[in-house]
Amino acid sequence: MKVAVGKITEQGLRLDEKIPAASLSLDGFDLKFVDCLKVEAVFTKIYSEVISKVEITAYCQISCSRCLVEVGQIKKYGSQKTYQLNKLGNFLDINDQVREEILLNFSLKVLCSPGCQGLCSSCGRNLNWGECNCSKSQQVNKLTN
Repeated sequence: MKVAVGKITEQGLRLDEKIPAASLSLDGFDLKFVDCLKVEAVFTKIYSEVISKVEITAYCQISCSRCLVEVGQIKKYGSQKTYQLNKLGNFLDINDQVREEILLNFSLKVLCSPGCQGLCSSCGRNLNWGECNCSKSQQVNKLTN
C-alpha cells in the first residue's frame, strides 16, 4: 500500500485497500493466506513526523500443530509506526510494516480444537477420529489399565 506523502494532512488520511498476500511472500509450508489481506490505514502528519495506524484482517489456512488437519482462521492485527518526514520521499509504502506485523504476531502453535489428541506416534493415525489398533497403542493401554 503506497500513499502520496503530500496528501497526508494534520486532519489525517484514511485508506482501505486489499493487498494480495502473495505480494508480501507470506505463504509457507503449512500456512496459506486465502484471498487478499484487508488493510485499513490512517495516516496523520504531526510536525515532522507521519504516524501510520494500520489494522489488518487476514483469512488463512494453517495446519494444526498436533494433528496436521487444515484449520481456517480469521486473524486481526494492529500496528502503529512513526516515520520521519524528512526521510520519506514522495510516497510512503507500508507493505513492510504490514508484513512485519503479521510475521511477528502470528501464533506459533495453532490447534484445530483445545482438546486435539494429535497423531499416534507409532502409526500416525489421527486420534481425534478414534483409537488406533497399532501395537504401541495396545502397549500403552495395557500399562495404563
